[in-house]
Amino acid sequence: MSNFGEILREIGQFGLFQKRLLFALCLTNTFMGYDVISQVFMGLNFPHHCNTDWILDPGPNLTEEKQRNLTIPVNEDGKFESCEMFTPVNQSLEDIEKYGLNTTTKCLNGWHYETEPGDSSVVTEWQQLCAKTRRSDVFS
Repeated sequence: MSNFGEILREIGQFGLFQKRLLFALCLTNTFMGYDVISQVFMGLNFPHHCNTDWILDPGPNLTEEKQRNLTIPVNEDGKFESCEMFTPVNQSLEDIEKYGLNTTTKCLNGWHYETEPGDSSVVTEWQQLCAKTRRSDVFS
């Protein structure tokens, strides 16, 4: 078996071919780096909560704030839950306001995102929220 010095002598010096090869590899790796870091921006997770449009049937004139107060539970921090909602019921708006709702469920009809018009990401386009699939870890 030859030693390393003999192998290098056989291959030759760092010539034009090796320089071209090194340049081509560095160039492709530069673009791959942008692809990897772009996940930070494409996987942006916007503030969200469950879509609770079911309450608009008994109360079509509710404001978004009133709708959220009636249909989304509040967590220990005093913020609205982002992955739970009160279970829809067939009651009048007056009964819901009087007695409240006390059973929760996961989001049934998708989510409402608190974004500007036109803002989107992979998470919002593919609905990858609340550990819906195994892929949700990739996007968050």
